[in-house]
Amino acid sequence: MKQDTTKDKRPTVLMQCIDILTGTTPETIKTGFTNAVDTLGDYPRPTEKGNTTEPPTPDLIGYLLVSNARNILKLGRLEYYTFLKAQYKAIENLSSALEIITNAKINQLKEKFNK
Repeated sequence: MKQDTTKDKRPTVLMQCIDILTGTTPETIKTGFTNAVDTLGDYPRPTEKGNTTEPPTPDLIGYLLVSNARNILKLGRLEYYTFLKAQYKAIENLSSALEIITNAKINQLKEKFNK
């Protein structure tokens, strides 16, 4: 049986972004939010561009939550949202994405070892 040696970088990207956001203050909002948006640019798409195959549900939901967080941060930079609201909502979305992809990975491992 061939072993998958590719490392899933999604949790790392999410944790880096959450770390950036928790270190952002009202004085560093523009830089902090910009750095967080740039970091989220490394989050992989659930499928290759142009692929019409529907991705697994947890992958799609995680990607949509990350996309939502990215948009919230952009709106926060434009001061459409208050700093605290944008920071809180973005972290909430990123935490949910992390939980979903982590639970999906745990379930995959359980299925693999229960065969």
